[in-house]
Amino acid sequence: MADHISLLKLDDSTQAERIMDRFEQRTGLLPEPTTGGRMYALAADEHEVDIVQTLTMIDEDWTDHLALQDPA
Repeated sequence: MADHISLLKLDDSTQAERIMDRFEQRTGLLPEPTTGGRMYALAADEHEVDIVQTLTMIDEDWTDHLALQDPA
C-alpha cells in the first residue's frame, strides 16, 4: 500500500479546489501542498478510507478536474 496519495488539478477551475477541500473535511486527511495539487500522508488506519468512493460522493465528475496519483 502507498504511504501517500496526491490529488492533482487538471484545470484552474475553482471546482478542483472545492473538491479537495471537501475531501479533507470528509476524510480528516491533512494536505501537504505539492506541485499542481495536494498530497496526503496515509497512516495505517487511513488506508481504510475509500478515496475514489469519497471523491465520487463529493462530485461524480471529479475526474474532469482532478487526477489521483498513487506512487505504488
